[in-house]
Amino acid sequence: LLSVALGFGLHILAAKVGGAEEYVEEYGWGTLLEDCGVEDILRGLRAAEEKLQAAAGKRGVVPASLSWEESGRAVARALEPFGK
Repeated sequence: LLSVALGFGLHILAAKVGGAEEYVEEYGWGTLLEDCGVEDILRGLRAAEEKLQAAAGKRGVVPASLSWEESGRAVARALEPFGK
């Protein structure tokens, strides 16, 4: 689900777990939560809202490795052995 949101250039709100931190930092258009508690989520939502208001109309730059084109190529390469 993270890669779909990244592919659409959406602002990401994610916790610093499971590798999401690296994706969001590379992507540059997101807010990372310090933890997953209620207060952390509220702080993250407020920070995300401030970023979105400050950058109204702008979207994140999708890293080439996460673009729809590259994702499609990767799927095609993975399926090649099963073709024919």
